[in-house]
Amino acid sequence: EIAAAIQNNGEAYVKTPEFLQMYMGTWAIDEEGLCYHFDPKVNLVDKLPALSSGVMGIDLGYNDDSAFTVVGWAEHDKTLYVCHSWKKKGMLLDDVAEKIRELRGLFPFVHTLMVDNAAKQAVESMKHRHQLPLLATEKKGKSDFIFQMDTDLRCGRVKLLRGECHPLISEWADLVWDPNVKHRKVEHSGKPNHGADSALYAWRRARNFLAEPKAQDGPGRNSDAWAQQFWTKAQERRRQEEAEINEYFWVDPND
Repeated sequence: EIAAAIQNNGEAYVKTPEFLQMYMGTWAIDEEGLCYHFDPKVNLVDKLPALSSGVMGIDLGYNDDSAFTVVGWAEHDKTLYVCHSWKKKGMLLDDVAEKIRELRGLFPFVHTLMVDNAAKQAVESMKHRHQLPLLATEKKGKSDFIFQMDTDLRCGRVKLLRGECHPLISEWADLVWDPNVKHRKVEHSGKPNHGADSALYAWRRARNFLAEPKAQDGPGRNSDAWAQQFWTKAQERRRQEEAEINEYFWVDPND
């Protein structure tokens, strides 16, 4: 099971708190205290592949920032690509709706909009007035999901497009767990996290982990050629098994 986990997640996985706690049974403490461990060498790309699906995460605010993060994934790639991050204070609901439409135009593969539903009245107003298919994100268990997303970051399963995600990267570099809160993980209240939250909403809804590897060249599954290959291999395995059985039970006729 450990070998499979390392194969699926990469060698960097063995250094993550998740691996140390779940597989090695050790008490792993993150000395840095950061909520998200972004590494430019691991998590930045200069170009995006052809993305087929995507999600936009939206965190609403007025005195605080309203933040928007766009993520996407390719058909045969389990990597989640963060394409764009943006935030601004003092946005009205009409401004937010206009920004959503703008980003959907720039990133047409985005079909799902995840929004913080704390201001439910505002969200419902945007849904009805602007005909936006907004979905409310679940707020429970936030620290657990941060923990999981951070593992994806450490293992290189989340990549950010260089030059498009500065607001998000800046927050990640400074966002720490509150050392004064005991017995549970809570983000430091004095550190901005609106871009990070919008990215978390998008990450939670993304389905990049369901991507299947590209099929090897050869006959398509269930085709006549594939069936012939299957039965040829099955017959060969049966002949090998029969040969092993005959060798095991062989009796010398002269004995």
